[in-house]
Amino acid sequence: MLFNAASTALLTVEASDFEALEDLFPTPLLEGSPVRAPFETRGNGRMAVSAEIPERIAKPLREGGFIVPRDLNERDFVKTRYNIARMRAPLRFVVAPTLDCNFNCFYCFEAKSKEKMSPEVQDSLASFVASRLKVSSSRNLTVEWYGGEPLLALDVLRNLSFRFRNLCQTSGAAYNAALVTNGLLLDRATVGALSDCGIRSYHVTLDGTAEVHDGRRVPAADAAPTFDAIVANIEAASESAQVNVRLNVGRSNRDAVGSFLRFTRERGWSRRGIEVYPAPIFGSSSPCMGYPDEALPEEEFDSVLDEFCSVESAPSPAMPDSADLAEILSFPPGRHYTCEALAYNSYAVSPNGSLFKCPLEIDDDQKAVGHVSRPLDLYNVSLLRWLSFDPFSVSECKDCLFVPLCLGGCPKKLFEEGDAGRRSACRFWSKRFSALLSLAARRHLHPAAAR
Repeated sequence: MLFNAASTALLTVEASDFEALEDLFPTPLLEGSPVRAPFETRGNGRMAVSAEIPERIAKPLREGGFIVPRDLNERDFVKTRYNIARMRAPLRFVVAPTLDCNFNCFYCFEAKSKEKMSPEVQDSLASFVASRLKVSSSRNLTVEWYGGEPLLALDVLRNLSFRFRNLCQTSGAAYNAALVTNGLLLDRATVGALSDCGIRSYHVTLDGTAEVHDGRRVPAADAAPTFDAIVANIEAASESAQVNVRLNVGRSNRDAVGSFLRFTRERGWSRRGIEVYPAPIFGSSSPCMGYPDEALPEEEFDSVLDEFCSVESAPSPAMPDSADLAEILSFPPGRHYTCEALAYNSYAVSPNGSLFKCPLEIDDDQKAVGHVSRPLDLYNVSLLRWLSFDPFSVSECKDCLFVPLCLGGCPKKLFEEGDAGRRSACRFWSKRFSALLSLAARRHLHPAAAR
């Protein structure tokens, strides 16, 4: 089996052919071995024997990027592709019509506010989007509704949705929209109204099964437990849209992961197209800094991933087509930059019209990179920091085997934590790569057995 990190091509090779190729490629990566190796492995002269490879083998190797022209600098190729992808990425806005929320989650990192986006800010935002559409090379506009709880400002969401869709129709651009929500207000009537707004994808958060979730995610008002209502809404929404469920995992609910996964299997969520993935509650950067006791260390999150793998991959008469870890983590990755915030035409918008690159900073105006009422200014230090981010200038990254996949990891963590933030991504890839690749290969070779 051969995997190319630059092209994400996965090739299966007969044992006899693989033996003939062993001298051509670097030593296979084993867990715990060094991750650093130069792109230019042909420098030792091994590529010179490529002409001796039978065409039936050489052809897929060329198509998969395993054999490249002798004078091609693969690092420059990956870096150029990365920069082109950032430039050509679709115009994308994460819009928070309010930072108010109907839940009081104790680990929430955002500063809650009753402010709702005013008509004046809505006008400015629509004008700003129109101006960006004119200069964007992409004929796509993607909007992700965010909060707070965006459904508490449904009137703003609907007004702007129709304006955005009209702008796209006028300019000949495609419109795509998604919604991040706690799911409590996502009933059938609301889903119908949101469908009229062009929303076809929902991201809903849960903290576990009923007992765990209802004990952790308490409604802001004195209301009944929410788990059953949210589950009913998730399943109803999945009839007409894609639904992704994020399981927030911290110290106090880590032991409930297995029971939640079994619950999703019993409900047939994978069969319904409902995707489930885990997300750790970290305390090392600005999100969740007020709750270090709840933050889940990366080492413990490894065991959560192991549990997802074992529970989701186990045969189940009730759920024969359950997802495996490779599906949950979307491996191999399909894009060429790590984070939407690094795309040149991607911005998050707060209720007061401030612009940000990362949605996790949307409640802190000191980190704003602009405002919808003004043209973008490259003299803004915060904006320039994001737009000039270059993982290939980081000495620890430029020669790493994983740089085409991770591209430096989360830039926010790197900005805030320095080298420790970078090592978080390094640790993930060096520890998880072999298992992820094996699962991806198993799905490719034996799709029925991998389920």
